[in-house]
Amino acid sequence: YLELLADLPWSTRAYQLAARQQQQQQQHSGLAAAVQQAPSTTVKGEAPSERSPAAPPADAHPADSTGIALPAADPPPPMPLSAAQSLLDAQHYGLAKVKTRIIEHLAVSRLRGGSGRAPVLCFIGPPGVGKTSLARSIAEVLGAPFARISLGGVRDEAEIRGHRRTYVGAMPGRLISAVRKASCKDPLLLLDEVDKMGHDHRGDPAAALLEVLDPEQNHAFTDTYLGLPFDLSGVTFVCTANRAADIPPPLLDRLEVIQLAGYTLKEKVHICQSHLLPGLLAEHGLGPQLVAFPRPTLEYVITGHTREAGVRGLRRALAAVCRHVALNVVLEHEAAAAAAATAAAAGAGEGMEQAAEASRGGGR
Repeated sequence: YLELLADLPWSTRAYQLAARQQQQQQQHSGLAAAVQQAPSTTVKGEAPSERSPAAPPADAHPADSTGIALPAADPPPPMPLSAAQSLLDAQHYGLAKVKTRIIEHLAVSRLRGGSGRAPVLCFIGPPGVGKTSLARSIAEVLGAPFARISLGGVRDEAEIRGHRRTYVGAMPGRLISAVRKASCKDPLLLLDEVDKMGHDHRGDPAAALLEVLDPEQNHAFTDTYLGLPFDLSGVTFVCTANRAADIPPPLLDRLEVIQLAGYTLKEKVHICQSHLLPGLLAEHGLGPQLVAFPRPTLEYVITGHTREAGVRGLRRALAAVCRHVALNVVLEHEAAAAAAATAAAAGAGEGMEQAAEASRGGGR
């Protein structure tokens, strides 16, 4: 419990965490460079541990109790909306209306001063259409750490509010655990599969989420295990679901639904060429010189073998082709190696026979 109290980011914000991590990397890189440049010789009669440490540079920043330099007090300027639009276009092909709605949401949040009272976005669509990747892109635009909370199959209210410390094996709720893992008080939390929560005699987790997503109450969210109010007003919540009809009406009323219908044939081909195939070829150890997927081949696989709204089935089908090509490549290499070994053995045998004949002829 005391460790949890010490680890919770009560006042650390995302830009402070990023600055601290950057300074840690600079310190490690500087230390490694100093160790490499240090002379390996020692003074006679002097142990290496007796040397006085190097003095810190004159322009070093003051450090906190952990020895890490304190980050700047002023937050950096937010990413321009034009750069955010370019980032979304680079990471997601198509979905023009969805990306426009995300940019509008970011613009409204900035005009409101990041008060946290903006509506909570909820991406609803079939599997494989990019709901989770869109949330990751939003976190990258905001410069906030990303944490995912899977709510599929959750039936106990204690999963949201935490367990009482009097119980054996008690632990905090998933929200406090995610914030603790993110190490800042304003991360982006993805509430995944909110339409697949259940409820029984142990409580209704959907009802517990009402307090979490309500800007009038989440500034003093009290986890049962923690026993102290924690401010969740700076957290950016994004939800995902497959069907809006399965979300409880009170919870759906607090969400702003964005429908993701799926991708067209043209969009799937572009996603294959730009995103799926480079990753699959790298995963299977193949290069462009070993396998190629022309556009007619991709269209045939999409229309004939993967009739879906997303691209998960398409990825599995292309992975099966890559595995088959990898198997043929390895078999060809092994056959070539075996043939070369056989030829070498045959050549060595002929050389030995010729040497034996020559020795017999010389003996005569």
